Amino acid sequence: MTWIVGITYLLFMVMTFVAPGFTREFAAKEGPLEHVQHVLLVAGIGAWIVAAFRAAKGRGWALAIAIFLMFVLGEELNWGEVVGITAVSDPLRRAIGRTNVHNYWWGMSYHLFALPLLALFGAGFFAHFAPKRSSSGWLGAWRAAFGDLIPTRDQTMAAGLVAVCTVVFGLALSAFESELDEVKETVVYVLLLGVGAGRRGGGARP
Repeated sequence: MTWIVGITYLLFMVMTFVAPGFTREFAAKEGPLEHVQHVLLVAGIGAWIVAAFRAAKGRGWALAIAIFLMFVLGEELNWGEVVGITAVSDPLRRAIGRTNVHNYWWGMSYHLFALPLLALFGAGFFAHFAPKRSSSGWLGAWRAAFGDLIPTRDQTMAAGLVAVCTVVFGLALSAFESELDEVKETVVYVLLLGVGAGRRGGGARP
């Protein structure tokens, strides 16, 4: 999974130089890349619901992540407005002046979406890179809460690489900030799909 993240970001960097116009169109709002994200989110929701039934421990977290992905999908679709369904988006617009929540409070609420990711991959970090230190106390409880859902070492490293690439590429390609956000979201959805779909039961994976 780590190499997928690395290649994706490197390919994006190459595309910004070779075909900047195409890159902007491909990663534009409601462009092809966003539609790929919608498919990944639907697949991820299904994977985490299945994981909830397959996992011996951590079922509550699996369902919580599935619900989280449903919420993200709703946000990505502007609560139906993108596909012409306004039963939710219209009341939301009247209430807060927009059809999604993650751009509310001057965009600060966007950062709240990272909290479930920090919880999941943070548990993976301690399980694989600090197992003794996190074997008891609140760190141990944190790991235990996810049970069989702990990401693999590779998936955890991939999540860390996403964080690094977000900073490095954000500084190097600041003119493509919004497009980089779409790339980041896409690889995160791929990661979440991989963690959910890889759940086979029987304890943390290597």
